[in-house]
Amino acid sequence: MSPPLPPRPPSLSDGLSLELIPPHSPKSPFYLLALDTGSDLIWIQCEECKIQDENHRCYPQKEEPFPDSKSRTYQPLPSSHPLCKPSRSDEKGHCIYTVKYKTGSINSTGVLSSETFRFPSTSSPSGTEAVKGIVFGCGYKNYDDDGNAGDAYQIAGIFGMSPGPLSFLSQYKAKKFSYCMVPRHVKNPPPTYLRFASEVKPLTRFQMVDLLMTKATKNHFVLQLEDLGVNGKRLRIDRRRLGNQ
Repeated sequence: MSPPLPPRPPSLSDGLSLELIPPHSPKSPFYLLALDTGSDLIWIQCEECKIQDENHRCYPQKEEPFPDSKSRTYQPLPSSHPLCKPSRSDEKGHCIYTVKYKTGSINSTGVLSSETFRFPSTSSPSGTEAVKGIVFGCGYKNYDDDGNAGDAYQIAGIFGMSPGPLSFLSQYKAKKFSYCMVPRHVKNPPPTYLRFASEVKPLTRFQMVDLLMTKATKNHFVLQLEDLGVNGKRLRIDRRRLGNQ
């Protein structure tokens, strides 16, 4: 059996808006990917993690892991795929990924795959918008180095949004995106959205800051810090001492 071909590029539209759900919201157990602008890989827990041996582990989540074997559009990718870096394969020739976070949060190992991602949509007759051929990690060994357990995790995985090649931002090929965070103490927060491309609205009350990228920080966004202020007064710190933050 020959290895599957690389997937087609994601289908693109003029723009996309996704509602952001705060972790303390009553909706949060039902929207299960955590947005992360500091990493690029999108990954979720897949059904193989339920085997529960030394190579298959699930961390607790509210819903069942993604049933990849039942999906008609799911496709594992070969180790020869250009996004399989470093190139590692299992006995079937599928690309194996491993992601570990410096914060000591959840880590994951699994098969790099492609799938159609569907998002709620108010402009589509079907009520959803499909983005085809998204490359993501189908995790079958997911764990926490710190040994946390119980109901600590209500997420099914990570929605990578860094500038790296595997992030949703890069795969969707949007040249701009925006989002706004609501303070945690707000009891009934208004809806906030992650917007891409033409869905990014012009800003009138906010100041825009350019995001910088260098070779040393190619998978992270960087801001040039000009100065610090206390009680409305600038400290006038030499910018060379501040560097990129």
